[in-house]
Amino acid sequence: MENKDFFAKETFLSLTEFLGENTRHIVNGMCMKKRFYDVFGCRKNSVCAFNEAMCDGSASKKIFSEDFISERCAFLHVSEEDYRKNVTDELQGILSSPSLALWFGTDMFCQINLLTLLAFLDRNNYRGALFCGLIREETDEIISFSQIAPTSFYDVYCSVVVDRKNTPVPEPVSENAVRLYLTYRQKNSPIRRFIRTRADDRSLLAALLSSFPQYGLGDVQYLKLIDEELHP
Repeated sequence: MENKDFFAKETFLSLTEFLGENTRHIVNGMCMKKRFYDVFGCRKNSVCAFNEAMCDGSASKKIFSEDFISERCAFLHVSEEDYRKNVTDELQGILSSPSLALWFGTDMFCQINLLTLLAFLDRNNYRGALFCGLIREETDEIISFSQIAPTSFYDVYCSVVVDRKNTPVPEPVSENAVRLYLTYRQKNSPIRRFIRTRADDRSLLAALLSSFPQYGLGDVQYLKLIDEELHP
């Protein structure tokens, strides 16, 4: 573990030196945010988290608008106050940042969040320097890191997330993640078949978490799917 952390930190520090002190880092979720501070030693207030689960539930076109927030709150069963505190307030000021570095995993959960964030930056005409690093979260390995332009992502978001259509996606978003997203809730998806064949297994949730890492789903999403399959 120490060697893994050492090499991950060395790689990250070399990239942050290249990016400079004015860069804000946006990571997928609070666990990764904590790791960036505790392991990578990021400066205070330099990291913010994208605290959503955009692969679960519906969403409207204008990201973080009143309609969008109302729809997400209704689906997630949270108050608008809590949503703003945990999601939109966390991202406050990113549009005025001169440089942003996005750090996301390669699984479906992270990739749909990444697509949504890129669509938000695209729609709001972000013109700062934009970088994206893809991370293999179980090892902290940085798979790729590149500068990107936040263009065309909004149209892709509307097609994929809002209209649920299979659409070619520009890098760094994964086309395979989009395919998984559009099919994982279907009746004969691998996840649903797995649930049906192991309906009596007391460790079903743990088995799902370990068997489908490519989806990146958590307890909340799997428990919903289990309930839909076993208690229709």
